[in-house]
Amino acid sequence: MKKKCFLLVALTLVVWFSFSHLANAKEKGKLFRVPHDQPRVIQKGNPEAEQTKRERYIQERDQKEEKHARLSSIAREEQPDKPNAVDIALDSTYIYFQPDYRDDLVITGRCHNAGTSSAVFVKVNFNLYDSNWNFIGYDYSYVWGGSNSQLTSSGIYTNALGAGDYGFFKVWTNYDYNNVMYYNYWFTWDTYAHTAAYAKLAFDGDVNGYDYLGNLALSGLIKNSSSSYVTYFTKTAFAVFNTSDTKVVDVDFSYVNGSTYNYGIGSTDTAIYPYESRPFLVTFPEATYSGTSDTFLYAFEWDEARASSLPEKDPPFGSFDTPIDGSTVASSIPVTGWALDDSGVESVKIYRGFGGTLVYIGDAQLVEGARPDVAAAYPQYPNKTKAGWGYMMLTNFLPDGGNGTFVLYAIATDGVGKTTTLGTKTIYCDNAHAVKPFGAIDTPTQGGTASGDSFINWGWVLTPQPNSIPTDGSTINVYVDGVNIGHPTYNVYRADIANSFQGYANSNGAIGYFYLDTTAYSNVVHTIQWTARDSGGNSDGIGSRYFSISNTGSSRTGKMSHTYQPKQKTNFLNFSQIIDLPVDYSVPVQVKRGYNEDVIPQEVQPDETGINRVVIYELERVVIYLSGKTAAGYHVVNNGLVSLPVGSTLNREKGIFYWQPGPGYLGRYRLVFVETAPDGTMTRKNIIVEIVPQK
Repeated sequence: MKKKCFLLVALTLVVWFSFSHLANAKEKGKLFRVPHDQPRVIQKGNPEAEQTKRERYIQERDQKEEKHARLSSIAREEQPDKPNAVDIALDSTYIYFQPDYRDDLVITGRCHNAGTSSAVFVKVNFNLYDSNWNFIGYDYSYVWGGSNSQLTSSGIYTNALGAGDYGFFKVWTNYDYNNVMYYNYWFTWDTYAHTAAYAKLAFDGDVNGYDYLGNLALSGLIKNSSSSYVTYFTKTAFAVFNTSDTKVVDVDFSYVNGSTYNYGIGSTDTAIYPYESRPFLVTFPEATYSGTSDTFLYAFEWDEARASSLPEKDPPFGSFDTPIDGSTVASSIPVTGWALDDSGVESVKIYRGFGGTLVYIGDAQLVEGARPDVAAAYPQYPNKTKAGWGYMMLTNFLPDGGNGTFVLYAIATDGVGKTTTLGTKTIYCDNAHAVKPFGAIDTPTQGGTASGDSFINWGWVLTPQPNSIPTDGSTINVYVDGVNIGHPTYNVYRADIANSFQGYANSNGAIGYFYLDTTAYSNVVHTIQWTARDSGGNSDGIGSRYFSISNTGSSRTGKMSHTYQPKQKTNFLNFSQIIDLPVDYSVPVQVKRGYNEDVIPQEVQPDETGINRVVIYELERVVIYLSGKTAAGYHVVNNGLVSLPVGSTLNREKGIFYWQPGPGYLGRYRLVFVETAPDGTMTRKNIIVEIVPQK
């Protein structure tokens, strides 16, 4: 009897100790219950695709594990002066448990580095338990997110979860969702010495949402904005939230189109070159298109970035293309060409000759995407997509009121100070007999930045006697990216203009201003131009220039957040898939050139190859009316897709494409538009816009 009592007491103590230990662990946040009342959102219609995705995820995890092992022997800085510099915490509000197509448990979530230093190879580890707290198994995943960093002694890049950064993860376990009832977790990481990465990746334009068989797909362009490095094996990853922004319902990644799909060292022609943009497409079978949040986290990752293979040894080279040598000009003219260098072009400056010296006029703008012909001809050069340069010169400010013969020089300088005269142009300026309005835009400055909902766009306009400009500004129009957005307030006095141009009808009221809401535009480069018509019916463009818009705002997910804007609903972004679409020969495009809104558009039929060909002069605005609702539009460069050219706008609902090419655009530009019929049928329209020099 005593023996039985002793055994009963002992058993009671063991059970009490076990439960009290587990309860204490739960109080410390180390043990949690897996909720089984969350809705199952996995789409089970395509298990083969889901299995392929699972295998790809496991392969990615194994590759990171292998890379971690290879780098484990690298000397590291443990930062002894900051023993608690890294503090990785799970944001438990955002964790999500769901079954996959086999009913295996999938865990998605986000974490946060609340410390003061970065960590690399951040890994989240999970122990899994059944309803009786029996250990079932273990699984893990590496964390996406943070800032990209270089391991200093290896030259290999890996993602670092920096101070204040958010990360996200997906643990795809081999354990039954219905059996796992409890879990605990912990993070591991390394603190290798690392510096800021040479390569710099960012979105080029908006990230677009797609309806992919009822599920969500995200696509867009990734730009390498570094000057002399290319990136290999580039991946972009996203964590998508539910409608209440409380759970990470899915995580997925994809290689950026143009980067190699092999793990290891690849060839340079598969990389993202400096200042080049390449497309990506990420699909989410676990996130329905209609029910997914409008918020996500993102991260970029690559394994290696290398300097250009071209050693610095040569001076810049290039061409001085316009104005045409020996031409007679007046008012504003574009001064354009292209330049490249083995270490990158630092500047292109415009001068005029005066005796045996040169007089500085201004700096040309190096324009992204302006000369795809040059980029294709010199693929190995850094900044090849930014070879085109342009400068808008107001000849009225040249000596003698812009009358006489002038010789212009274009001089390119590279990053180490070597210079080349790209050429000279002799022009004959005859502003004494000019009849068209002239003037300039003062703000935004050439290549400058604008922000806010009330940015003041200043400019001035005059016209030769005996004509005048209406003082209410009704015949002056402001265009941004080819779209007319209104009239400026006009008839403001400014002493320098009044004194420099005396005797004109509007000399004492040549200034105008316009409030520009920059928040309506994306944070990229745009074009702005005024046009003016005088009392005699003469009209001309005023002050075309490039400027950048930069607006920032707070967001729920910190510095890794980005707003998802469902603008283009189609199922692809791949060049080969678009080319496989049938060409729409049935309806010609309608084309309007210039700024006269009353002009009747001209009909342009496609040729036998299905291409609609349009020819315009430098700086001439073009409006192309497509046949219907347009799902997407792209600039085709080297059989790849990039954003539509700088200075353009695509109205997808109405199927209208506006383009106001700035100085520097010259040559042929191949555009492709995807149109959607009311029955959902998709076709494409191929358009080549050829820009020729002004006569």
